[in-house]
Amino acid sequence: MAALTAAVRAAVTIGIRHSRHRLTMGRLRTDLPVLDYRTQQDALCGVLAEVYACSFLIARIKAQYVRQRSAPTDLSAAHRPVWAPRAC
Repeated sequence: MAALTAAVRAAVTIGIRHSRHRLTMGRLRTDLPVLDYRTQQDALCGVLAEVYACSFLIARIKAQYVRQRSAPTDLSAAHRPVWAPRAC
């Protein structure tokens, strides 16, 4: 999940950067960046908001895991939680 979130974050960054520099040749106004169009803003900003929220969720889960691992427990080694980044 963390790797997928990082990949989507990178893809959105590339998409926003490209949309800022990509110019259109519209009828009403030429040389307008694609990012000035509402449909492009809705698509990119929506994904950006989702990946931003996922990043905070992953950071919270990682912090919770570290707290659990560092806390003294009565569990045997076989019953302790294990961090597996590719478990999904």
